[in-house]
Amino acid sequence: MLRDLWQDISNIKQDSGGINYALGLVEATDRLAPSTFPQKIKILLKQAEDLLQSHQMNDKATILRIARAYMSLQTGEEREAIELSENTIFTSINLSSESWAKLIYIMALAYSRMGELEYAYKMVDEYGISSINSIQKKKSWVGTQMFWLKAEILWKIYLLQNYPDLWCGPPTETIKKTANILPVNPSAILDQIKFAKNYATHSEDWPFNEIVRLTLLGMQPEDSLFLGNSKILENMADSYRQINPAVAGWALLGAALLYFKQGKNSKALNNVIQTNRLAQEYQIGILLRITLIYEIHLRELQSDYSGALYAQKSLSVLQHKSVYSAPLTPEKKFSGFAEQKIKKTPKHLQRAIEYIDNNLGKKLNVLLVAEYCQVSRRTLELQFKKYKQTTASEYIKGKRMQAATDFLLKGELPMYKVAEFLGYSSQSVFSREFSRHYGLPPRSWLKNHQRRLD
Repeated sequence: MLRDLWQDISNIKQDSGGINYALGLVEATDRLAPSTFPQKIKILLKQAEDLLQSHQMNDKATILRIARAYMSLQTGEEREAIELSENTIFTSINLSSESWAKLIYIMALAYSRMGELEYAYKMVDEYGISSINSIQKKKSWVGTQMFWLKAEILWKIYLLQNYPDLWCGPPTETIKKTANILPVNPSAILDQIKFAKNYATHSEDWPFNEIVRLTLLGMQPEDSLFLGNSKILENMADSYRQINPAVAGWALLGAALLYFKQGKNSKALNNVIQTNRLAQEYQIGILLRITLIYEIHLRELQSDYSGALYAQKSLSVLQHKSVYSAPLTPEKKFSGFAEQKIKKTPKHLQRAIEYIDNNLGKKLNVLLVAEYCQVSRRTLELQFKKYKQTTASEYIKGKRMQAATDFLLKGELPMYKVAEFLGYSSQSVFSREFSRHYGLPPRSWLKNHQRRLD
């Protein structure tokens, strides 16, 4: 399994002069991979790089500078990653073939996250692959990553072409041309993943290949064999949680995409919240940024606009570090809210929404709402699915949770009264439902919200 770089670095022994520790970092960063605490790693790498340069060990200092550029990708600082890579190319003398390949890989990955998929693809195809061929080693670690990156770019283009709602880069309005640069089908992605896997040795296993493969197969509507892939990805996340939390987070996100595709928005949101907590705990900026984008989208679909705006505020804090000058989410998602959406909905659905909004304290269920609206339960469910992209029961839960956060923030009612007012049989049932929706119990959520505002 792919180990966590932070764990490996933590095991390197410090020495009085620091030079042996610096050389240990050079050896540890030979294989670049997503890691926990990338910001802390960047600081250690910079200190060791300066020390090696003072000892005229410039080649080894260059290795650490490349690793620092890669860690900038993990903190969500694409601009810095590109600048460090370009400066290394322009200032380094006798840059090795392997270092050159790593720099091409880092820049291509940065551009792909900026949404410049065509440029990233050409960079990999025209420069990256040729740089791999020039490395004397028959197979190299960076070669595995380069071939994988080609598959990842194809995967992103496929999402843009077929599932734009699942795209997590810049708003699709800014990169419409990208989706048409080349037609991509699942077979092309699977072939590239297989090629990357065959290129790697067993000790160089790259789990992200498997995450994309399982996610892609699970999204194919004609094949019911892969409906359980979301559970497989969740199990994969559990197996990596202690070994490499970054891998665990990406696996959880893959499962979230499948749940979203299946219309199971609550399960998707639960996975996104788990990933968000992992990203915050281990300070993985890029993972946090992507989970917030998905969280905003999912909460809006569930009409949890206060939750969506709360996530948007958190995302705005990260934006200054990102490469995007435009907002990370389309502005139209946050203007007008329910009023604009209700105008587009059928009368029966409008009536159902109004009834739910005005009766959150009652024991609501879908059948009761359908009877009030004088339509069949199936008709009401289909209308919710078509116009709200969620089920009626999930909509009811979402509205109750939205009201719950409003009550908590006002602080006017004790917890048991909030539970009673929203129609829950007990405070414990309310707390359990709240935890499933937001990932934290009500009191913990409130403390976390107040701390982030401070």
